[in-house]
Amino acid sequence: MHIIISAIILINVMVFVHAYKFTHFNESSLVRFPESPDSLAFQHKIKLLTTGVDIPKKQSLPIPDAIFKKVALLDPYNTTIWENKTKNKKATIVLFHGYAGAKSDMLGYANLLLDNDYNVVLVGFIGSDDSALSRTTLGIKEAEQVQLVYDYVLKKEEKVVLMGTSMGAVAISRAIDQFQIQPMGQVLIAPFESLRNAVHNRFDIIGVPKYFVADLFLQYGSLLTAIDIEEHNTATYAKSIETPTLLLYGLNDKRVTRDEIVHIANSLSGPKKVATFMDTGHSDFLTSKDQRETKAAILNFLDALQ
Repeated sequence: MHIIISAIILINVMVFVHAYKFTHFNESSLVRFPESPDSLAFQHKIKLLTTGVDIPKKQSLPIPDAIFKKVALLDPYNTTIWENKTKNKKATIVLFHGYAGAKSDMLGYANLLLDNDYNVVLVGFIGSDDSALSRTTLGIKEAEQVQLVYDYVLKKEEKVVLMGTSMGAVAISRAIDQFQIQPMGQVLIAPFESLRNAVHNRFDIIGVPKYFVADLFLQYGSLLTAIDIEEHNTATYAKSIETPTLLLYGLNDKRVTRDEIVHIANSLSGPKKVATFMDTGHSDFLTSKDQRETKAAILNFLDALQ
């Protein structure tokens, strides 16, 4: 009996540590981004399983100040944005990075859009860049930042499109659903359907039995963020969204399944298009063999909104 109790306590401690490190970033400059779990040797996976992974609070690359200016929005999250200095003729596309990311992660998309006469705004979420916080709520509180930046841009521009990758895409959908903002369109790149699915997929990558441990992980995640993260569901948000939507998905994505993308698409109330790419994973849309097709899909969708 003592062995069973000790095992239960040990499992709970390990899962709590994982949940904490998943939602809280390390500000030490000595911490480096870990390798992808699916590329680790077995012994390293065991170490990862027992100790968790320290994830650094990511800082953006230096701002390309010949092109962008930095603006602080002076909100409780200390949100900062980069926006292009020279205004173009077409719509403004607001870009939101993914989990554990930073503004500069979206520079590839920004350059593509600037080259095609669009304006861009790059946003740093809580837990990254200049944010006052070193934690994430995985797209929940980040949706408040989506609304904040949308309202800021709307004061200056009539045509606004929101575009995000992974967690950033989920935060966009939550903001449209929860705050009734009305962008001209949204581009969702590899959004997860629910945090339950996202956590299950991550545990599959590591090769850990997911059902009991992953559910315990979600419970501790909710405790640590003071938010019911199990209710965080993109397909649920999609039911109220009439905004024209482009969904991008790579068939090599190990973090989001094709069924999740189909479910999100089928849940959307407005016009939608799903673009699927054979040789693309979760975050390499602009560098994979499909990069030309990816760029064309994005630009064709945006041009049709004009």
